[in-house]
Amino acid sequence: MFTVDPALALIVRLLTACLLATAAGAKLIALEPFVGVVHNYRLLPTPLTRPVAYLIPPLELLIATTIMVLFSSVIPLAGAATLLLGFAVAMGINLMRGHAEIDCGCFIGFVRQRLSWVLVMRNLLLAAALLTIASASAANRLLVWFDVLTIAAGCASLLLVWAIAGRLFGIAPLTSLPDAG
Repeated sequence: MFTVDPALALIVRLLTACLLATAAGAKLIALEPFVGVVHNYRLLPTPLTRPVAYLIPPLELLIATTIMVLFSSVIPLAGAATLLLGFAVAMGINLMRGHAEIDCGCFIGFVRQRLSWVLVMRNLLLAAALLTIASASAANRLLVWFDVLTIAAGCASLLLVWAIAGRLFGIAPLTSLPDAG
């Protein structure tokens, strides 16, 4: 087994919690358009579309909260990785079907983002980081004041990279939200 520095583990946890909480908030603000996004993926029978769309934002919020509250548990990390892998699979299936024009639904209401392989890779990379943190043991050292600065700067930098990558690789102009039809 290998070890991971606790500051790095906290950066990954905080980044994931911020992303999931922001995505959940955006979906809750635009819940009905999000139902349309889930429908547009065409992976579920129509009667399940609304319940699944209503379930995803609270699930994202629950995972975001537990990632930050349950530091000694790998369950929230595994839950976040599973959710991200599920999103990556759903995107990949639609890309292979030739449906790149649909909104990914990640931050519905804030930005409209077309499906792309970059989005799939983004989710896979974050899931891999979460699974790495979950499977590693924490280095046996106490965090010091400088670690707080490192964690804040690291998380802010990664959030900025996340936003820049989104701008460079797939955000379409916000024109209209997808319908359920």
